[in-house]
Amino acid sequence: MNIQPFHPENYRSIFILTGAGISVASGLPPYRGPGGLWEQADIARMVDGANLPESLPDLWRLYSARRRAALDAQPNVAHHAIATFQRRMFSTPAKALLATQNVDHLHTRAGSVVLELHGSAFRSRCLDIWCSQPSFYDEAIYENVPHCPTCGGFLRPDVVLFNENLSERILETALNVAHSCDLFLAIGTSGVVWPAAAFVQIAVNSGARTINVNVEPSGNTAFQEEYIGAAQEILPQLLG
Repeated sequence: MNIQPFHPENYRSIFILTGAGISVASGLPPYRGPGGLWEQADIARMVDGANLPESLPDLWRLYSARRRAALDAQPNVAHHAIATFQRRMFSTPAKALLATQNVDHLHTRAGSVVLELHGSAFRSRCLDIWCSQPSFYDEAIYENVPHCPTCGGFLRPDVVLFNENLSERILETALNVAHSCDLFLAIGTSGVVWPAAAFVQIAVNSGARTINVNVEPSGNTAFQEEYIGAAQEILPQLLG
């Protein structure tokens, strides 16, 4: 595989999007494929926001397990390659956005500044939308559904479930960068599920160079270049 590293000084705006595939080398399962989260029994019911609050006990069992696994994991070479790349960009006029579909907090632990599209497994918030308690960082492993410290109601993981909308502020930020970027790089994601598919299509329509790094072809024709293989092997070369 002939990988030509790119240099941030050649671009004015870079959008980096990551998915579950980047964390596989850290020991965390992907969403799809062998060993993926979606193979678990009854997982679709647990992660459907329409089933709250009845699904809270099962949802907390799932996310307590995900918290425990993520706490035991360490950022891998791919996470660190992105963090190093971001630091290099501080000395250039270019602007960059790192957005992730992951909730495992590994980008932050690697030293990156990251926009968490789907929330974080390490944040909790009150289920009562009228409660004044803000979302807060939370590493606790719960055996039972926890209660809000402000109103006494139920807490939930601060993640975006099926049938729930992304934060308008976060989505607007990502869409604005997708419209203005001249380089779009997706890593460890198929790029065919919304909003990832929308981001890359917007980017290519705006004239950006679009690259996908994944263990299998994405099937999304908006990607002009694809590097097939493990992110932890490809990114250090691609990001220079």
